[in-house]
Amino acid sequence: MKLSLLKVSALALPLLVLGLGSSASAHSGPVAKLTQVVGTVEYSKNAKVWRRITRTKYLFVGHQIRTGDDSSAKVIDQETGLSQDLGANSMIAIRADGPELIKGVLSEPEEAGGSFWAALQAKFTKAQRYTTVRRKVSMDEPVKVATSRNVSVSQTYPELVWENVGAGYAYRLTVDADTYEVPVASTGEMIRYRLPDLTPGDHKYIVEITLSNQVKFTPRSKSTLTWLSAEENREYLSVEREVREDGDGDEFLLASFMEEHGFLVPAMDTYREYFQANQDDNDMRPLLIKSYSDLMLFDLKEKEAIAYNAVLLSEES
Repeated sequence: MKLSLLKVSALALPLLVLGLGSSASAHSGPVAKLTQVVGTVEYSKNAKVWRRITRTKYLFVGHQIRTGDDSSAKVIDQETGLSQDLGANSMIAIRADGPELIKGVLSEPEEAGGSFWAALQAKFTKAQRYTTVRRKVSMDEPVKVATSRNVSVSQTYPELVWENVGAGYAYRLTVDADTYEVPVASTGEMIRYRLPDLTPGDHKYIVEITLSNQVKFTPRSKSTLTWLSAEENREYLSVEREVREDGDGDEFLLASFMEEHGFLVPAMDTYREYFQANQDDNDMRPLLIKSYSDLMLFDLKEKEAIAYNAVLLSEES
């Protein structure tokens, strides 16, 4: 993993970060982003219920934004890459062709970044399948567990995760020829295991399910984890810091960067932290749903898909 490649990837992230889920429109993704929020800034989907914005927020067609006294924000159009400053005591509506000023002050557009409309639309279309609610597995079916086919780990991010199949079951993690017993976990929807330091490079691994020291499930194929060397880890963290600093609190940008480099577990944690603090942001929830799917956490994926679709139905009624 070379730093130069990481920098290129970081610059390319605006092409990848969006394109998931919209309750404002079932067939289109976010069209703008609100950043540099100062003071009282709120958004609404129906001009009746208004919610406070305190950090970067992605906007969909139909959203309205308003500012209070001594308040402001910057709106970036995701198709053109142009930004506009929204002044105090102002209101805009988000249209397919850009923000529309309803009252107050909205500056002339200025260059802020490149366009990524085509990539956004492609990713949004692909992501729709992750929000479908599937048939619930029967309790009579044999227990089984799946692991992500390819995942990156390091001294900074050493955890693997998989589903908790139920009380009483334990797990046996095998990495190459080394075996680690993972004790019974009676609660929690996922198992987390912190790996010891491994030699840099690719390693094959499987997770088996055990009950009273008897193996009840063994996967048919092995997954691959890639352990970064100390130097690779330093290079990665250096660019990750740049993404954090330049992203203006954009958790989706950060999580997408992590995913691009295989760090699926910290990406999931970033999404989870965001939605714990912003439970009303259903529009972007498919990002978390897809993250659970990538990590084979199917019960959590199903739970979020049900919640996502329930909000969609309530907004349509």
